[in-house]
Parts: sequence; structure tokens; C-alpha cells
Amino acid sequence: MMKRNPKDPEGEFKRRDYRLSHMVDDVFCADDEFLREKVNKVASDYHPEHWTAPKTITDLTHEVLNQREIIGRATYHRPLLAGDGRDTLQDAIEEAADLLQYLVKLKAERDTE
Repeated sequence: MMKRNPKDPEGEFKRRDYRLSHMVDDVFCADDEFLREKVNKVASDYHPEHWTAPKTITDLTHEVLNQREIIGRATYHRPLLAGDGRDTLQDAIEEAADLLQYLVKLKAERDTE
């Protein structure tokens, strides 16, 4: 005879007789009402009003740009502005060179996996 786990909540399980061939096994199994409540809870969680749309690439890009602005303000105490006296072309070339190095590094790491 199978015993109910005393840690299980009361009412969650009830005694049922199941026939296997000609033998009767006395077991505890999930109560129908308990299961119905669980199924309804899961179904309501999948209702469209509970769905969170996945972030788009534009959303993710905005997050990166916002984070970069925060870092820039923390570093330079102002946002990136036109006419700030910096050589924008030189800055872009250096950033592109850094990006190329990161891409080559990423490819080398993936090739060795």
C-alpha cells in the first residue's frame, strides 16, 4: 500500500482504487478539483493579456544606445554633441578598428570551440 506524503497539502491528493489486471492498488493521486485549478491557472497565464512581447532588434539597439549615452555622460560629463571639438572622422576610424578586432576575436573564439 502506498502512503500519502505528509508534506503534501491537505486536499491535494485523495485515495483512489486503481485496477491493474485483477489486482487492486490503493494509491493516492491528484484530486480532480486540484488538477482543474492548476490547469485553469496555467491556461490563464497563457492568455494574451499576460503575454510579454519579445524585444525587437530596434528595442535592443535603443537599450545599447541609451547605455552608451549613460557611459559617455559619466566619462565626459556631457552627451555626444556636434561641434564638440573632437575629430569625428578619426574617432570613427578608431572605433571601427576596435570593432574589427572584437569581431576577429569572436570569430577566433568560436572557431576553437
